Amino acid sequence: MSAPQPQGGPGTGSIPSAALDDAPSWEVALAEIGRLRQALAYEARVLDAHTRTRGFPTSRKAAAAAQVERMEQAAAGLSASAYAAIGDGALQHAIRFAGGRTNVEVTEFLAPGA
Repeated sequence: MSAPQPQGGPGTGSIPSAALDDAPSWEVALAEIGRLRQALAYEARVLDAHTRTRGFPTSRKAAAAAQVERMEQAAAGLSASAYAAIGDGALQHAIRFAGGRTNVEVTEFLAPGA
């Protein structure tokens, strides 16, 4: 089973990469938040589809359904409440494990030399 492909373009909230080169840093940061929300919504759909296959373990369906619900809420802009029951330490560990940093700085969104 192949996963559904993400959609982009006009009306989807996507900003073309070329347009971001001249955008103020706050616009770039907001575009990144939008892309992250879209990616989270996409991954929620993929996980939900996997849980509906016969091969998905019945013992994991409830946990996966809870993950899908949290991801959908976070994608809708409700990440604080969606992940309120999960400690900050666990979330920080997860971002470090994924290769990210636990803090975000404005310099990440500034064009080189800005």
